[in-house]
Amino acid sequence: MTYKPGDIITCQVRSIESASVQVETNAGEKGAIVMSEIAAGRIRNLREYVFVNKQIICKVLAVHKDHLELSLRRVTGKEREEAQEQAKKERTLRTMLKSITKNPEAIIEKILKEQGLADFFDSLKANPNVIKPFVNKEEAEKIITALTSKDENKKEVRQIIILSTHNENGVEDIKSLLTKKEIIAHYLGSGQFAISAHDIEYKKAHHKLQQIVAKLVQEAKEKKITCTVKEAK
Repeated sequence: MTYKPGDIITCQVRSIESASVQVETNAGEKGAIVMSEIAAGRIRNLREYVFVNKQIICKVLAVHKDHLELSLRRVTGKEREEAQEQAKKERTLRTMLKSITKNPEAIIEKILKEQGLADFFDSLKANPNVIKPFVNKEEAEKIITALTSKDENKKEVRQIIILSTHNENGVEDIKSLLTKKEIIAHYLGSGQFAISAHDIEYKKAHHKLQQIVAKLVQEAKEKKITCTVKEAK
């Protein structure tokens, strides 16, 4: 894969040396983190941050021919959360290919030549047919069936919210509020939006929805947007 400064990537710690930590990306590239980029200030217990075989989220500082120059301390909480979500998608795709196909590593290698695994997984969920050029007909049918049956079994819970504001850029403020990655919103008219969450278990879906709505209400307050929550009938 091709990296550039500023990219957030998942790595595995391979060794710890006196002046740096040696890591390897999920795609097999080697990287190094100097001790000053592990954490700000004095490090009293290095194992709080890194140890051999630990998966860590890093930021690319520079790209060299033989390795990546990385930082652990410069990764923000939001960047770490997004990277963990990306890593989860990659694991799901790898697990699916290993359980269904005969040569999963070769398939993964082909996919990586075109795009990242997490991005491919998003494309696969939106259109399962994108897997067809990478596997045989029987394997493609099994993967498509696994994806569609998983979606069919998911429970959906919804809540309706009403948003209004007298801000000068009110429409843009509301749009920015609802276009977050974790929010699934459908406009119902008259300032009403249906917010939904999905999971195989109803309780988990309901918990997700509660968290999403609570965060949305808080952010609306900060943007001086009136947010009224009422349960969908």
